[in-house]
Amino acid sequence: MKHRSVSIHSIVIYVTLLFTYAVAQTPKSHLDLDWQAPRRWVHVDNVDPQKVQLFENSRKGWLATLHQDGQVLGDGRPLFWHARARTGAVQTYLTLYPFRLWADLDARNEMIVQTEKVVGEEAVKTYDLGDDALVPPHYSQIWRRLETSDIAWSGSDSLTELSAVSGRLEVHQIDWWHWDEFLQLWNNVKEALVAQKYPLACRVFTNAFGNSQGEYILLWLAPDSTQYRIAPPIPKVLAQELGKRKSKEIVAMLKKIFPLRESYEIERRLDLSNLGK
Repeated sequence: MKHRSVSIHSIVIYVTLLFTYAVAQTPKSHLDLDWQAPRRWVHVDNVDPQKVQLFENSRKGWLATLHQDGQVLGDGRPLFWHARARTGAVQTYLTLYPFRLWADLDARNEMIVQTEKVVGEEAVKTYDLGDDALVPPHYSQIWRRLETSDIAWSGSDSLTELSAVSGRLEVHQIDWWHWDEFLQLWNNVKEALVAQKYPLACRVFTNAFGNSQGEYILLWLAPDSTQYRIAPPIPKVLAQELGKRKSKEIVAMLKKIFPLRESYEIERRLDLSNLGK
């Protein structure tokens, strides 16, 4: 009896450990995401301007499908931003997913698999019909946060890609031969904008994985579209703080060693996002 008792006790411990391990390995839902994490999985969808409604309606239909018994299933695409292009131009949608460890991406994939099992194959196929709206390029990247390069003061430091509503996305390429010079110039810009209480917050990322690695991505974020529209041009703010001559020198050098490659006006799209609310 003593031997049997020990065996049962061992089995209980073993099962408990398995259960604990299983709980630890259960993928976090979209409700548990850490937006202070140092990395973002970013997916870029470029959409034919003639098929924007197809893409958006497909997404909205999928979100309706994810509502199950009062809960919202995660699909690994929690936050959408839309790069509003001029009429007739390709529309760009960005999905952001925060994570700390690379293993978190495995958890994300497992969550997607579980969700697709719950909603069923037909629902997944219906959602995939929206892919007909896509045009190349169509890709994913990993962005890494560069918090020390952020520009924000006490009136704008709460603005993030999750809380802001409008803004501008800029893609820059650094001339690494002038890295030290760039840091000095950027610090000058940062100090001047903070001193002038610039209304937009700048959140800085670098593309760590995917096409065009090494690019810097700047998100100039505003609490609403009005605040974004009335924000003064940065050179004007620099001139007010540093004087016209110095500000012109800084702007000219940044254009040379930190050239702007792409720029988009963007807006957060909660109607396409899956934040569980």
